[in-house]
Amino acid sequence: MNESITKAAGASFGQELELDKVLEITQSLGLNLVQRNTLYRTLNTNMSKLVDLQKIPLEPIVNDYHPPSQLEATHI
Repeated sequence: MNESITKAAGASFGQELELDKVLEITQSLGLNLVQRNTLYRTLNTNMSKLVDLQKIPLEPIVNDYHPPSQLEATHI
């Protein structure tokens, strides 16, 4: 799970847990890992393909703060 949302919201921390590690943990606990959609319906997903796709490196997230510039008043 990539905590990019936390970082994108401005936090200076976050953690990433790769899918192969998640699978390892769930299997050791005897849990069945499934992918779901936003309606919580199970998706027919090949987890090994997802693990392979996750090995593609992600671009780092840069959270530079840019204060808003002052807007000039316009007259109609």
